[in-house]
Amino acid sequence: MAGLATSWPASSPVPSLGAIAPSSPTTAALQRRADLHRSAAHVRPPSPRADTATTTPRAGTRRGSGTRLGLGWDAPQGHFTEGSISSENALAIAFDLVSGSDLSPSDLRYLAGAKPVEENKKALAKSLADRIVAADQHIQNDMYGSRYEFNILSEYGYTDIALKAVTQTGLPGYVHRITQGATSLWEQWTDRLSVNHHYRSSVATWFYQSLAGIKPTSTAYESLRIRPFIPSAAVNSRVPKDTQDTDPSPATLSHVSVSIDTVRGKVCSEWHRRPDGRIDLTVTVPYNTEAEIWVPTQNKPVTASRGVAFVRDDTFGGAVRPGY
Repeated sequence: MAGLATSWPASSPVPSLGAIAPSSPTTAALQRRADLHRSAAHVRPPSPRADTATTTPRAGTRRGSGTRLGLGWDAPQGHFTEGSISSENALAIAFDLVSGSDLSPSDLRYLAGAKPVEENKKALAKSLADRIVAADQHIQNDMYGSRYEFNILSEYGYTDIALKAVTQTGLPGYVHRITQGATSLWEQWTDRLSVNHHYRSSVATWFYQSLAGIKPTSTAYESLRIRPFIPSAAVNSRVPKDTQDTDPSPATLSHVSVSIDTVRGKVCSEWHRRPDGRIDLTVTVPYNTEAEIWVPTQNKPVTASRGVAFVRDDTFGGAVRPGY
């Protein structure tokens, strides 16, 4: 299969609102957006009021004065069951909102009788994967949850399912959009509306953070981690000519090459799959930058370059990996 190669610029800082006249409508719009982001970042399950709140049969759901206040956590199923379900579960993991019985009773996420937090997180990640599989490998998340879902799937061992969803033909999906003539991201899967929209662009983040494995571990890439997740499933390897083209030529992803220009210099991660299944991983780290390299062993012995020291083994994406 033809591999993935991309060059991605490091994120730029958000322009200061002070650069725009205070009376400008643009300022007000940007401020509202900033307020929304701050609100989302500080969402926490509400604490019950002793005089009005009562517990319903659904664990983790509270009512006060007839108003629904809870997040819809279903303890028997082990995930959230309301609203945009995939987004609810992805955002819960991303923003550390998952309930558990192993937390302090003073923690708003504490839920007596529930499973521990880590077990619940695994159940949430599995529910994300199961929903995609049940929908014939099609994306099930909305624009909010998709910002986090692909990376979460990889981190919990579902990289194959994530890649299948990204390369699946038909609706909803990126491949179908391309067969409709798209050369940019459209606002909706089924209708053009805005034809230059950021919705669903998070798949590009997944390319370099999960498939190539590049993530900062401190501010401005002062330290970083390279931990690629290697898919093993055969997926659609080419874009159909049109919606009637039914031969996507399934194949296994054979290589990925990504470079990011950071304030400290260029970070590169490139891997190739050998005929025997082993992975050749080549990385470039800027001077004066501390890096952890987690090797995808594919259950085979590792041959490290001279001067590279083994640090420890750890488990990522459902597999044990050596760190250097």
